[in-house]
Amino acid sequence: MPVFREHERLSGLDDTEYADLKDFALANQTDQQGKYRPVLTLRNGRLHTGNYVGVIETRRGTVFEILPKVDFVDDEVRTRRVFLEMLRTYRGLRAAQFNETSIAALRHFNMLDVFVRLFLINLALLTQRGLARHYNSVEDNLPRLRGRIRFREHIRRNVANRARFYVAFDEFTADRPVNRLIHSAIHKLRPITTAVP
Repeated sequence: MPVFREHERLSGLDDTEYADLKDFALANQTDQQGKYRPVLTLRNGRLHTGNYVGVIETRRGTVFEILPKVDFVDDEVRTRRVFLEMLRTYRGLRAAQFNETSIAALRHFNMLDVFVRLFLINLALLTQRGLARHYNSVEDNLPRLRGRIRFREHIRRNVANRARFYVAFDEFTADRPVNRLIHSAIHKLRPITTAVP
């Protein structure tokens, strides 16, 4: 996996990947208000990484990392360790703080796997308290009485079948948009992560 540092020129990519990234850079220079600092910039016709750290995946599936520009660190593993220590102190990730052992283990993984691990740690903390639930109104033709009978629909549907009841009831369920979003995020992450510990 190609690894670059902040503000470094992109090199070592094949022509199609470079063209994809160049198109991405040109398409994402500014937002609607004109205040967007792009992840990739074009300087003198060459692509450079911006002031961001993280993971980028090309349309063709090539994944590369952008690590922090830390002047006193020369190798990737040590830079990744410094970045993980920076993440540990970020206040928005307090629930998923790493201890020294975790940082030592994770410094050999790519950044995408580290971010997925952060997501999973936070998700585990969330589910320990229980998934958010709410009441859904349900109407159904059931073989047992549950809730209240909807007489008009009951007579219309069950004149010939007296063993069923057309009822309306409220069901307390975890099937809600937030939980469906978490579920779909997990299914999208599964094929693209390599070795989440």
